[in-house]
Amino acid sequence: MDIELNIKGGIMDKIKIIDSPMGYGKTTWLINMINQSNSDERFIFVTPFLDEVKRVKNSCKTKWFVEPTNKNKDGSKMTDFENKISKNKNIVTTHALFSMCSETVFTLLKNKNYTLILDEVMDVVEKHDINQVDIDMLFSYGMIAVDDTYNNVTWNDEKYEDYSGKFSNIKQLCHNEALYYINNTFMCWSFPVKIFDCFKNVYISTFMFDAQIQKYYYDYFEREYEYYHVLNGELIPTVNKDYEFKFIENSKSLLNILNHRINSIGDYEKTKNGVKTTALSKTWYKKSNENILKEMKNNLNNYFRHIYKTKSTENLWTTFKDYELVLKGKGYSKGFIPCNTRATNEYIERKNCAYMINVYLNPFYRAFFYERNIMIDEDKYALSEMLQWIWRSRIRNGEPINLYIPSQRMRELLINYFGLDFENSNLQS
Repeated sequence: MDIELNIKGGIMDKIKIIDSPMGYGKTTWLINMINQSNSDERFIFVTPFLDEVKRVKNSCKTKWFVEPTNKNKDGSKMTDFENKISKNKNIVTTHALFSMCSETVFTLLKNKNYTLILDEVMDVVEKHDINQVDIDMLFSYGMIAVDDTYNNVTWNDEKYEDYSGKFSNIKQLCHNEALYYINNTFMCWSFPVKIFDCFKNVYISTFMFDAQIQKYYYDYFEREYEYYHVLNGELIPTVNKDYEFKFIENSKSLLNILNHRINSIGDYEKTKNGVKTTALSKTWYKKSNENILKEMKNNLNNYFRHIYKTKSTENLWTTFKDYELVLKGKGYSKGFIPCNTRATNEYIERKNCAYMINVYLNPFYRAFFYERNIMIDEDKYALSEMLQWIWRSRIRNGEPINLYIPSQRMRELLINYFGLDFENSNLQS
């Protein structure tokens, strides 16, 4: 079967965003599409976790997906990845390895007619760790320059083609078109957008793509994309978002958000300049003293062990990674998962959840995209991150969950999205 004809609406030549809520069958559709494709169709499937790598290998038996390994002469998974592309293998790998793609991968992919499947969005922009003194040195010696169109950094091959010193990594990033100089202040790495041009088809499976950094990234580099969603096992072009309204209506009764005095630690703070909404942000944690963090831990303990009295195997919680050890306690420690966890069903039986953070983007993201007059909706980004985390729990199976969200900002974002009546509900008091 022609994989293009399996899509209602006809043949597409743009990046295809499969934007459906968690648990609505996106990955199942992709696996079915792979299994029904022609024998000569080739795929690269990229997913966040190793357990999902195994799922793809087990579910797509006829395609004989292989996973890059480090069992080669130089012990490099990337070398094995390149080797498997050259041999036209169907490949499944992780976001971590795919993000390391180099110029060699671009060259190999050309004319191979691979289809790329990206399960969940990637980290496509990051601040590059280099100090201003080194940046000034690179410019002063004429080793680098900045292209005005996208602010990408270029290497002076005419003068420094054979260079192999301290800044060899900068040279390689320049050759990969992956380094950018923003606001005459800092450098950042961006996943080379040209790799998406090397595929016959690109599918990205996620939810609320219009809130994700990868969406802004495509806008920055002027790449076109189209929205689709899964309905009754079919991939449908998205004209409106009726499916999201149904998701909201089906989910709102399953959310039991804690209304209790222990929420007060995340309340808005009135200042002479207005209202401060940053309680429980990463900066707030860094500035908090020992007593505040102890109160946070006591609140978590109270929530899990006294308010709901659930078993440790039923608990799920998160904070910023640097504060996991500070907040963990008896009865819930093993329920910690990172706040950016996506695309895993490993915690699908957990019913008592605590979201102990207030999500804000690092300011460098705003600076990066502002260079091309692209504005980020931070509230929508924060909401989408929280929804992804919450849907690791049993709510994914349509079962009710309890939620402790002490950040007033994050709690209000969730309440407003689902249209909940927090003050007059029958929640815990």
